[in-house]
Amino acid sequence: MYGTPQEIQGKAEMKIMKNNDNNKENGKVGWISAFEGLQLHLYCLYIVMDNSQLLIPIIYIQDSDSVLELHTITFSGIKLSPSTESKGIIQINVDNSQFIAQSCIFQNIEISSKGGNAIRILNSGSYPITSSIKGCQFNNISSIG
Repeated sequence: MYGTPQEIQGKAEMKIMKNNDNNKENGKVGWISAFEGLQLHLYCLYIVMDNSQLLIPIIYIQDSDSVLELHTITFSGIKLSPSTESKGIIQINVDNSQFIAQSCIFQNIEISSKGGNAIRILNSGSYPITSSIKGCQFNNISSIG
């Protein structure tokens, strides 16, 4: 209901409850995933997690013609420890897609094991990925690996 009179004040909280159970991530590519040209728009969220370490991204986008828009999203207290290859808190594996982030905050993020990034964009180079990152903050992010 973002942008309407029914819009909630402040941010809603989404908490990832992994409970140190790696089976919750088996066979999955992201906690939130979008495929085949899906348009994913998220607004006014505070995304946190329990004390577990993630093996997969929080948001994973794949396939062409996809759109990911994040507006006023905070990622805080995230621990990512990918076991096979570098990953991002947000991972985009597509060609010919669009990524928009506005007024987002990435804070208190720890990335270990195979390493990675807060935002990781990969493509084959055949088609462009259009990205717009405006007014975002990246605070206290460590990446080892």
